[in-house]
Amino acid sequence: MTVEKKTASNRIAGLDRLRILAALGIVCFHVLTGVGQSIGHAGLPAFLMLSCALVTIKRRGEGLGEFTAQRAERLLMPWLFWSVVYLVFRLLSRAYARKDFGELFTLQTLLVGTGPHLWYLTYAFVMCVIVYVVHRRVMNSSPDITVVSGSILGLAFFLLSSLLVTSVPEPFRQWLFGLPAVPLGFVLGYAYLLLSTRKRRIFYIALVVAVVLESVLIGIFRGYELAVPYGVAVIFVCFAFLGNSRTDRLTYRWASLTFGIYLIHPLVISLFDIVGLRKVNHYMHIAAVFLTTSVVTLVLQKTPLRRFI
Repeated sequence: MTVEKKTASNRIAGLDRLRILAALGIVCFHVLTGVGQSIGHAGLPAFLMLSCALVTIKRRGEGLGEFTAQRAERLLMPWLFWSVVYLVFRLLSRAYARKDFGELFTLQTLLVGTGPHLWYLTYAFVMCVIVYVVHRRVMNSSPDITVVSGSILGLAFFLLSSLLVTSVPEPFRQWLFGLPAVPLGFVLGYAYLLLSTRKRRIFYIALVVAVVLESVLIGIFRGYELAVPYGVAVIFVCFAFLGNSRTDRLTYRWASLTFGIYLIHPLVISLFDIVGLRKVNHYMHIAAVFLTTSVVTLVLQKTPLRRFI
């Protein structure tokens, strides 16, 4: 058996399929409008929940310093690299259009990067470190109490974000949007690691019901900007964890491309907009962007640039 086959056979199929769907959702979010855009936006909290869950699931022997260094290598190094790439692209675009360069060099750019999506990398880095610290502190606590407490915190953050997300400027709006996913991801992973199979299933189903009900109420009273993405994301993430089948080689390989798809897709969308592909058909545009970024990522994985994707 090859190393790739061994790796694939040890992975949960539902989580790898979730990665692929989340990446496709993010592409949809940047191409579609209306309800389709809101559903596609579910890809972002799904990614963040999965990242936080995996911090708790993987048994780690390293200390905080080593974990932080590993996360920095995985998230901050790509953030720096792609911030330069998107800065160059935006400089060239503005030079071609003869626009001012001033707005490219702001405090927001320093905090989140030069791409509209790069904020996620620094945010995920900070939140994963926080989850790691919390996980180490509560390992000897009652799993039931920890899971219930974390779920209540996630639901509270969901309500808080819905009240504030439209009234704060970027990047705080993006940070607020991602906030509920952190405790929710933590408890999803914690439950998977420590609860019995029966308790775990009951908890996942209960969490889906709670978040969907809260999403409906938030949607009615505050609008669906936050409600739809989280309602959809929690359903997909919970059911991904409920499955126990193992990943096949194709799913594993495509799932390994999703980080690159996320990083590269705005650049590809911009290039396709230049040639007028968006005007042809939205769904053809989505398919073209997703497949093109998949191929580009696959190629880059064969080069020294693989450390950045």
